[in-house]
Amino acid sequence: MTVIIVKEDFYAYYPNGNPSKWAFELQVERINRYVERDSEGEFALLIMDSVDTEADNAKRDQILEFMDRGTGHGWEEYPEKIINFPFIVSSKLHNGVQIADAVVYLIRWYTRKIFGINPKAFFHRYSEKLMNLMKYRFLDYSNIGSDTIKFFPTSTDVPESFWNIFN
Repeated sequence: MTVIIVKEDFYAYYPNGNPSKWAFELQVERINRYVERDSEGEFALLIMDSVDTEADNAKRDQILEFMDRGTGHGWEEYPEKIINFPFIVSSKLHNGVQIADAVVYLIRWYTRKIFGINPKAFFHRYSEKLMNLMKYRFLDYSNIGSDTIKFFPTSTDVPESFWNIFN
C-alpha cells in the first residue's frame, strides 16, 4: 500500500500543510483499514527505517500523538489495529527495509515520469527495467491499483496511463 501526494494539488487545498506528515498518517490509516476489513483479530506492526536517534524519536512521538488524537483531518478515525510502538530498525542490519525503500523509490520514479516531472533517479537508466521486473510481480495480484495505491488529494487527475503498468 502506498499514498502518493501530488504537491501542487495538495498545496492548493492545504497551503500550510506538511505533505510528509499527511502521507505518513494517511498510510497508517490505510493499513489500519486493511487490517480492520481483512484480518479479524489481527494487528499491524509498523517497521520503519532508522534515520538517527532524534528523527526516530520524533517519528515515534508523531505515531503516539496520532494514535491519541486520531486522524484529525475532518473525520474521526483512530488507528486501533496498529500496535502503537513501531520497530525502527537500521537498514544496514535489516535489508528487508531496503527492499521496501527500493519499491517505493521505483513507484515515485514511475509517478514522476507519468506526470511529466523529470524523474531524476540516481539509477535512472535502470529504473525502466526494474519497474518492469516489479510489474511482473504485480500480475499475480488482481487488487493492485486503486485498492493499494491512493493519490491525495482525491481530486488529483491521475492519467489512465499510470494504471497501465499494473494491468
